[in-house]
Amino acid sequence: MSMESVQKPSSEEPVNKDKTIAFALWTGLFFLAALVILSLLFWQERVLYGDAAYQVFYVINQEALAIQVQRFGAIIVQGIPLVLVKWHASLNTILQAYSIGFTIYPLIFVLITWKLLKQPHLALLMVLFFGFTQIHTFFWIQSELIQGCMYSLLFVAVFLAAPKPKWWLFLLWQLLVVLTIYAHPLAVVIFTFLLVWYTIEYRKEIDWRFYSLFASILLTLIIKYKNAEDGGYN
Repeated sequence: MSMESVQKPSSEEPVNKDKTIAFALWTGLFFLAALVILSLLFWQERVLYGDAAYQVFYVINQEALAIQVQRFGAIIVQGIPLVLVKWHASLNTILQAYSIGFTIYPLIFVLITWKLLKQPHLALLMVLFFGFTQIHTFFWIQSELIQGCMYSLLFVAVFLAAPKPKWWLFLLWQLLVVLTIYAHPLAVVIFTFLLVWYTIEYRKEIDWRFYSLFASILLTLIIKYKNAEDGGYN
């Protein structure tokens, strides 16, 4: 075999791969922006239905967050309507903001993951996950499971950016643990799977701070269900 026939690794291959991912992410951002516009156009169909209607009704009338069955992660979508209620905004503005909130926070998570944490692959995963779930959740907006999964993916992004974090990032880890566990019972399964996966894949890079998250999960679950209201919903 002649030397000319041997294919050498191309230095352009990583560059082309990065460009492909960047193109996919820009396409994903365009898609998420389109969802924001659609959530504004169809705000009545999204908000004036089922649990979402009750929750925003509660926010408006009680001027407080409508946290049901301890799902505190919902603050990410109820916070803006609550602020608008405090500012005495019009009813239409409050309801439209509530509808948009469910599509704004994924867009923010993707931008943080891609631009701030420098994790483009995970940002693309966020786009794909949230995008595909819209088949079922665009008009059923209040699913806290989606929020819990997005918190989980954001945690992974923070972890990959800093496997051995400083104290303030470690506190952010713990906050994301709490938000995920309180978001939805099924989110705990997904989050625990991710922790086990990265324990195996990054066992040489992680230390006690990562392993402590398993104890945090257990402790948070104990506190959550010990203080849970009577009933079998969760």
